[in-house]
Amino acid sequence: MTPSPPRHDRARRPSVTDAAADCDAIIAGARREQEAGRPGAAEQACRQALGLAPDDTEALHLLGVLALQAGRPQEAALLIAQAVALRPGEAAYLCNLGEAHRALGEVTQALACQRQAIARDPALAVAHLNQALALQALGRHGEAAASYRQALTLKPTLADAALDLGTLLATGGPSGGAGASFRGAQQVGLAPLEASSGGWGAASKWPASRASARGAARPGRRAR
Repeated sequence: MTPSPPRHDRARRPSVTDAAADCDAIIAGARREQEAGRPGAAEQACRQALGLAPDDTEALHLLGVLALQAGRPQEAALLIAQAVALRPGEAAYLCNLGEAHRALGEVTQALACQRQAIARDPALAVAHLNQALALQALGRHGEAAASYRQALTLKPTLADAALDLGTLLATGGPSGGAGASFRGAQQVGLAPLEASSGGWGAASKWPASRASARGAARPGRRAR
C-alpha cells in the first residue's frame, strides 16, 4: 500500500464553512456598494455570491431589491419570492416582495405580503407604511390612515408616513390632522415637495422607483 502523502503536501479543499464565510463577505461588500450608490457593482457581487451558494437567501433578496431599484419589478418579484420560499419567516423579505408586487400594479398581492410581514414582525414600521400605501391604492382610506399612524407610533421619524398621512387627510381621506402630519414630516427633515417627488429609504436612495413601473403610486420603503 502506498502511504498517504504528508498532510502539508495536499491541496486544502475549501469547506462548507469557508464558502459560507466567503459568501457573507461578498454580500457585505454588495451592501456597501449599494449604499455608496454603485448598484452595478452591488449586483455583480450578489451574482458572485450566488455562484458560490445558489440558495443564499441574502444574496437573492438583495439582488431582487437592486432589480426593483433599477426598474425591473418582475425580476425583483421572482428573486425575492425565491428568498421568501427558502426563509418564509423573514419579515423584511415579505415587505420587499410586497413592494415588488405593488410596482407591478398587483396591489392585492402587495397588501397580502405586507400583512404577512407585520404578522411576523409587528414592530416593522416600514411594513405598516407600505401596507398603508396599498390600502390607499385600494381606496380603503380609513384603514390606510390607521396604518400610517401605526407606522409613526413605531417610528416617529418615519417622515414618509407623516407626509403621506397628511396628504391623505388633506385630499379627501378621514378628516383632521393634515397640518400636524405635514409639520411632523418637516420636523424630521423631509419637506412635502421633496418627499412627493419620490423618496425611498434614506440609506438606499431609491428613486421614484427601490423603481417605478408604479404609475401614479408613490414608492414605498424598503425593509432592511
